[in-house]
Amino acid sequence: MAKSDSITYQAVAKICMEMMNAGEKPSVRKIHARLGGSFSTITEHLNQWRAQQALAQSCDNELSAEFHQALMAEFARITEAVKGKSRSLLAEKEEQLAEAVEILGSYEAKLADCEKRFHETVEQAKAEQLVLEKKLAAAVGDAESAKQRELGLQEKIDLLIDKCHQAELRAVIAETKIEKQGKDKSK
Repeated sequence: MAKSDSITYQAVAKICMEMMNAGEKPSVRKIHARLGGSFSTITEHLNQWRAQQALAQSCDNELSAEFHQALMAEFARITEAVKGKSRSLLAEKEEQLAEAVEILGSYEAKLADCEKRFHETVEQAKAEQLVLEKKLAAAVGDAESAKQRELGLQEKIDLLIDKCHQAELRAVIAETKIEKQGKDKSK
């Protein structure tokens, strides 16, 4: 429900006209059911509306045919002026809409181009990733082979070092024998 200070004469008058057009008789309770607010404010606005309706009906009975015709002509003139302004405003809004549609089309085209380039970039990145994964797999394989060769070479080096030690021992033994024979001969 609305606050009582927001209940305006225009709101009450509008609801009264809607009720009259629907064949209902306006009342404070019916208006309150639609708008809420204070009964006293609604009563005041309803009384004002009723007074204006009574004045309008009495004026309708008192208007001359010539004045009525002049009044209707003036309303027709004002209506045409409002229609002209409305058409002009509508044409302006349609022009703005057409411009907005054109701008939107341009942005949609740019978006489509960006999406296409994005997908191309993703596909290119996937292809590059596959190439790099293959190179990595090959490098891992090469590293494993190099490690195996290193182990094989280390075994050969260890074997050669062992043979070298054995040869040195045999050389020392041979030198010792030679020295011993040299001493035996000199004796």
